[in-house]
Amino acid sequence: MKRTARTQRQLFAIVAAMLLVLASAGSCRTATTSPANESAVQGRATPRMVLTFYYPWWGNPAHSGGWVHWRGVNAEAHEITNSTHFPEMGAYDSNDPGLIDHHLKLAEDAGIDAFIASWWGPGDFTDRAISRLVDRAAHTKVKVSIYWEIVPGKGAARIDRAVADLVYVLKNYGDRAGFLRVGGKPVIFVYGRVMGGIPMDKWPEIVARAEKQAGREFLLIADGYSKACARQFDGVHTYNIAGWWRGGDVANLAEAAKNSFSRAVQLARSEGKISCLTVIPGYDDTKERKPGLVAPRHDGATYEALWRAAIAADADWILVTSFNEWHEGSEIEPSREYGDKYMSMTRSFARQFKKR
Repeated sequence: MKRTARTQRQLFAIVAAMLLVLASAGSCRTATTSPANESAVQGRATPRMVLTFYYPWWGNPAHSGGWVHWRGVNAEAHEITNSTHFPEMGAYDSNDPGLIDHHLKLAEDAGIDAFIASWWGPGDFTDRAISRLVDRAAHTKVKVSIYWEIVPGKGAARIDRAVADLVYVLKNYGDRAGFLRVGGKPVIFVYGRVMGGIPMDKWPEIVARAEKQAGREFLLIADGYSKACARQFDGVHTYNIAGWWRGGDVANLAEAAKNSFSRAVQLARSEGKISCLTVIPGYDDTKERKPGLVAPRHDGATYEALWRAAIAADADWILVTSFNEWHEGSEIEPSREYGDKYMSMTRSFARQFKKR
């Protein structure tokens, strides 16, 4: 769940203005080198990967002493007040070792290479859960990156905090076997709220200070498709594309995705950076926000259309929103309503993508 919702735009307005809108949201890094990768795949500079946004912020009384993020849990009725669907595992806890292992196994079986885990700063509930997740991921094929969600403070204090956050991640996670590295460099995804809260001209300073203090380089993947971000960051992505087909049908969505995905990949490739495209099974945040936004799943047709468009666009990485964002109804994790339908679809499309 994003604690601030993206602006809801009509389908064709987003397609026409997507690059300009996202460019205004991002601040950009000056990259000293092009991304090097641990291994080339079929002659590509960047190995194909499937990653999914992952939420390690769930807690229940059995493991965390109370409910965290879940509200109004009625296990007998299979209802959770602020969850669009009901998890097959019930209202679980992100610190439960058994749950972590189960999620990693589900991801591995579905061809998912990494979790992009929502991170809200040192010492936060998510930080503690991610530490356990990274340790247990070391024993699987699935790795863990972080989604850097927020930087508190203002002015110089915010700049210092941004540096400190990056150094913390690099020193605490960067060398651990379960953390995602490409070309030996830890990978960090930056949410637009972080980028938008920091002046563009401060990013080179932040990155240089962080690399000096941590004693290593890293890859920073920007939230926003803009020429400036593609030029200065190590890759570009976006999180939520649910607004693309609000009020539209699957055919319109497929055409919108085809055009926008192609542009996004071309943008990244023009600067030799990592191209990331986002697919989503559907979206419904009406249990969290009023009036909220609904993007129907159409019995899997939405997910299929986006996957086919992303594969055709020849991205480096395909990102799934999301593995388990139950507040916004975008999860692919098995649920009471859909079973393992979306995990199975992910497995099939991940195979197709990686065979290209």
